[in-house]
Amino acid sequence: MDKHSEHFDPDYAVAPGETLREAMAERGMAQKELADRTELARKTINEILKGKAPISPETAAKLALVFAIPAEYWTNLEAKYQQRKALLERRREMAEVAGWHKKFPYTELAKRELVLVTRDAVEKVEQLCRFFGVSSPDSFDTVVLAPIQARFKQSPKVAHKPFIIATWLQAARIASRKIEADSYNPAAFANALSQLRSLSAEKTEPQQQIQEHLAKAGVVVVFVREFAGAAVSGAAFWESGRPVIALTRCGKRLGKFWFTFFHEAMHILHHGKSGMFVDMDQSGWDKLREESDANRWAAQLLIPHKHDKQLAAMTTIQEVDAFAMNLNIHRDIVVHRVERLQKDYKKWAPYRTRLAWEEPR
Repeated sequence: MDKHSEHFDPDYAVAPGETLREAMAERGMAQKELADRTELARKTINEILKGKAPISPETAAKLALVFAIPAEYWTNLEAKYQQRKALLERRREMAEVAGWHKKFPYTELAKRELVLVTRDAVEKVEQLCRFFGVSSPDSFDTVVLAPIQARFKQSPKVAHKPFIIATWLQAARIASRKIEADSYNPAAFANALSQLRSLSAEKTEPQQQIQEHLAKAGVVVVFVREFAGAAVSGAAFWESGRPVIALTRCGKRLGKFWFTFFHEAMHILHHGKSGMFVDMDQSGWDKLREESDANRWAAQLLIPHKHDKQLAAMTTIQEVDAFAMNLNIHRDIVVHRVERLQKDYKKWAPYRTRLAWEEPR
């Protein structure tokens, strides 16, 4: 995508009647003579010249015979004129909602080359509509915003910025379309999750391995940086008939990343195709039934709940390391669980492992 949008774009449309007027002038032909030669009413000729009546295919065929100019030329002029008129009308409508773009992180979207760089407010609205695949802010409200707002109504105490969340989700959808994957196979997906759990013991930068393993099972995984203002940790949804897991770097630590990944995976495995699950890095979000279920399943897969009592009693990092080695998972997954069980985040903070992630552009 070109980074800038700078071109001459006149705010008027030239009717094909102007070209017809020039052709008549070259022949010294008056409106009455043209009407006689084409067997069209003088009123029709007059309205075509004024841009009030279109050049129909039948009229174009007659003009082709009179002026020896192909009928396609006249019909193309008419088509371009009508298209230009519609575009200008569209821009007038967009001008009425020119401030809409301020609801979105437009500058950041432009940096990521998802929209064009422009200072024109109307063009920003057009670019955002194209980004979201909608024809207007009204259709955005219906198609994009309403499902997100409905989701958050279930947990009204969780602060959220739906326009920024919608932006991140759409960036994730666009990223998912670029990734190839086999047909979805739930059994292969479940098996891949077990393999990835063990992989966590060795990898601090697991993104590529996750993508490759799950693509073979038909699940698309994308990593999309969060946008400032919305603490989104991940999402699970279906795009073009394919299950998609989208993850951010929110939290910036390995244990949290793995938990979020398995949480989103549980949504795909257990919650069907109809839902769109956006998960926030905020307290209160896990009060939703589907979210608490996904939390429980993800925690069980990573570290079975039968170990919770043992984990809650741990006091040293040596105990954590021995436990992680025994379960063949990364230390930070255990630290993440221990600090949540003990609600003592300060004590275990020095032992956290930072997620190594070269931010995708």
